[in-house]
Parts: sequence; C-alpha cells; structure tokens
Amino acid sequence: MRKSIGTSAALDIIGDFQDVLRDRLYEFEKCKDASPAAQFKVLHDLSTTAETLGLLELALASERLVYQLRYDPDAPYDSDLSAAVVDAGGRAIHAIEDYLRHASH
Repeated sequence: MRKSIGTSAALDIIGDFQDVLRDRLYEFEKCKDASPAAQFKVLHDLSTTAETLGLLELALASERLVYQLRYDPDAPYDSDLSAAVVDAGGRAIHAIEDYLRHASH
C-alpha cells in the first residue's frame, strides 16, 4: 500500500482505522448489557475492522462471542469471551500505535 499511495497517505489510513477500532471497542464496552442483536452488530463491525487490519487475535475473539450470540442467544453472559475481546482490543491498539510510531521514521 505504501508504494502505491505513498507513506504519508498509508499511515493516515492506518491511523483512521485505528480511530474506528477505538470507537468500536468503546461501543463494545457500552453495549455489554444490550440485547444480543445490538451486541452482534458492534462485534461484527469490530471483527470486520480487525480483519481489515490483519489483527487476527481480535477478529477471532470477536467472532467467538458473535458465534455465541448468534447460535445461543439465551446462554448466560460469558465474561471470559467478553474479556478476551477487550484484552485483544487493547493489544491491537498498542500494536497499531507501535507500528505508526516506527513506520513514520
């Protein structure tokens, strides 16, 4: 991507995705007590963003929770699956920050 659009533009795009990812993680934190349908939408967006950036740990953690919401919506809330999404999200944000910091040099 850097070669086709230039380093500055590529880093701007990655920064924009980082903002989207932060927004989705914030929305996820807010929707933990929401309906399974509302949680599904946020997690689907989070997973899609993570996949776009190659953040596979976060995408997988999101998909595991999506699977539970889709196929077992009446199951008790699984705090371990939720914690895995939050933890993977934190590591993803940190990885993007590190990448942007080192790529700009």
